[in-house]
Amino acid sequence: MRHHSLALLALGVLPLAAGCNLLGPRDCTMDMHPAIEVEVRSAEAGAWLANDATGVVTEGAYSDSLRPSRGTSVNGGMLWMALRGADERPGTYRVEVSVPGYVPWVRENVRVRDGECHVGSVGLEARLQPVAP
Repeated sequence: MRHHSLALLALGVLPLAAGCNLLGPRDCTMDMHPAIEVEVRSAEAGAWLANDATGVVTEGAYSDSLRPSRGTSVNGGMLWMALRGADERPGTYRVEVSVPGYVPWVRENVRVRDGECHVGSVGLEARLQPVAP
């Protein structure tokens, strides 16, 4: 009977110990993860447009400018492929991206969940249409 009681005690304590990280280290890192990352391309040719793009993510009174992310070196300069924002902040966002000469792109109700170590980053693809002449 004593072994049975110890087994039940272990089953009751095990979930608590796991939640308190007593069973071993997590593989969490110190780097910042964006809540939102948006690839910015032209709709017709698929050309990268993030170099000329500006954007913002908002949730209620919170607002964060989108910043260049995921670039590659081209002929001595950087070619940015994506914009990111709201680092390590879960929430439900409105995402706006603008590029001169293109119709602004907006996505509503983008939900970002909190993760064990970092937010669950949401990747979006903004395919922008050129402004009609």
